[in-house]
Amino acid sequence: MKVFPVCSESLGVRSLAVFVETTDVKIFIDPGAALGMRYGLEPSDEEWNMLSHFKERIREIANICDIITISHYHYDHYDPDENFYEGKKVFAKDIKSNINKSQQVRGTEFKKIFEDKFKNMGELIYCDNQNYEFGNTLIKFSSPFPHGEPGTKLGFVLMTTIEEKSEGGNFKILHTSDAGGAVDEESRDYIISGQPNLIIMDGIASYLAGYRIKRENLEISGKTSNWDRVSLPEICCQPGFSGLFKLSDLPSVGKLQENSKNFTVVLNPLSSAVAQIPAIQFSYFDPEKERYQVIDTKALPVSVSSQDMIELRSVAPLPVKTTSGPVDWIKIYQSLSPLEPQKMFVLTTRDLNNLFLGSWKILGLIPLLAILTLAQMVLKKVLKQSEKKDRQTSQDLYTELQKMSFDSLGFFELYKKIFMVRLKEKGLIVDRDMSYEDLPLTGIEGEVRSILKEIDALRYSGSYLETGDLKKAYEKGLVLYKKL
Repeated sequence: MKVFPVCSESLGVRSLAVFVETTDVKIFIDPGAALGMRYGLEPSDEEWNMLSHFKERIREIANICDIITISHYHYDHYDPDENFYEGKKVFAKDIKSNINKSQQVRGTEFKKIFEDKFKNMGELIYCDNQNYEFGNTLIKFSSPFPHGEPGTKLGFVLMTTIEEKSEGGNFKILHTSDAGGAVDEESRDYIISGQPNLIIMDGIASYLAGYRIKRENLEISGKTSNWDRVSLPEICCQPGFSGLFKLSDLPSVGKLQENSKNFTVVLNPLSSAVAQIPAIQFSYFDPEKERYQVIDTKALPVSVSSQDMIELRSVAPLPVKTTSGPVDWIKIYQSLSPLEPQKMFVLTTRDLNNLFLGSWKILGLIPLLAILTLAQMVLKKVLKQSEKKDRQTSQDLYTELQKMSFDSLGFFELYKKIFMVRLKEKGLIVDRDMSYEDLPLTGIEGEVRSILKEIDALRYSGSYLETGDLKKAYEKGLVLYKKL
């Protein structure tokens, strides 16, 4: 068996495309690549160049393979715009079960494209939890696993296992797709139980996950016949947690697993200075020693960015710095300035009266009310102008575009808006402010998506400065607009 990693995050693009060749078949796993925002930054010119390079490389390999697999419907794992599915067996994620809405829409569109273009020159097979044999080669597809953590809104993925039998011994590889580095216990157990010789595994994308502390898993283990009475310690009252974390208002429900009980606690940091999750104390009664014992977990080092911490205006975190050792909270509280009374007054009946509403000071509200009324009138005017702008027709926008120069700022943003407004006027879309990336791949909407995508690719690559391709694409788009 020969295994060729084609492209991945570490090579410059979003992908985990892998080509596998056995003595029986050539298999291309997830032949897709894409770019996206990282840490709020647009893709660089180097990234666009790498994407173009890998797209061409994917086409070359796909054209010589026998089988293509699609673990899920994200554009970095398949490409509905390509034609290399012709004449291939395509094993894909099922579009009817264990799938989120956006992937179901994409999967349904891909099925329509496949049936329109390649129905008589290829085969689309939904392969969740299925095995297929080709000579001495076994291809095994898993049941759907979460796209990362359990409960994620990103949907589900299939893992792919390929095993080749030979006289010298079997060889097995496992491709995890976007399981997120096996953060899900069931994903982890599936990988281990498969006993592969080689694992091609993705990891957690730091630019997607951020730095927010999401969960701490606590496991209480031991020997007892009364697990129902074993409860989670009061985390909010543990040393080191007060003023540094906000805990969920919902209590954690333990999950019993043989001789242990597992609790999941959601922690949100209140300060970017938080450097660790402090140790947690648990007390229990030891019948042999006939007294209560206290055990401590280990402190967990963490990193929290200021943009991802939870802001609570009514909570003032204590001015402390966490350390790896025990924290002396008595000394910390003693270091705070004491509260001292400055003056003392005798309460009288006058204090029970409203000293503001019962005086001439209330007349001061009149100018304030006048200012608020004026502000309301200005706001109404601004909103009215905004509504008028939203009512602009595509022809109004086209007239405005003709007054602008080709290289002026905002020219192409207005150009794209013209198409989206026109599609809304034709009743083909419901929201004129939607992204063209969300347009269907077929019909007139697909043509609009294709030309706008081509224009953006040329603008970002910078090659149009020498070739003039951008001007040609712009004129091609005008023909399509008139067709609309």
